[in-house]
Amino acid sequence: MKKVFFVAVLQKKESLRAKFEYEPYVIVVKDFPRLSRLQLFSQLGLTFVHSINRSIASDVNHDGKTIEWNSGMFVLYRQARFTTEINWSKGATENNLYLTPGIIWKLPRDTEFGVGVPLGISRNAESFRMIVKLVYGFGGARDRRKE
Repeated sequence: MKKVFFVAVLQKKESLRAKFEYEPYVIVVKDFPRLSRLQLFSQLGLTFVHSINRSIASDVNHDGKTIEWNSGMFVLYRQARFTTEINWSKGATENNLYLTPGIIWKLPRDTEFGVGVPLGISRNAESFRMIVKLVYGFGGARDRRKE
């Protein structure tokens, strides 16, 4: 299944930076159905970013590529997934580590809405961020997963 992402990031400077991201990655997942449907995962990939509205963003160029590694877990509860992740990213000018709790709601028609709060735990990472994602899956088999 292919997914389309649109991400808006609200920065400390109270400016809105919209961007498109392309994220090829490899992910390994292990399910534990007898432990409250717990799932562990690890993801390694690249992120290619293109800013949409440079005019209202800061003067820093937000386009580029970053290597990313994320590992974590989530627990399903009804139509929600409670998540906790460790996120590491290394770009040309950054090397950041975050602890990210979050929640994802499964919506109708292969749509998900998620909110995460990355908390910076490395010296150069921002101390607090907020991520909001709306994901729509399309293509592939018509069998919709029921989670």
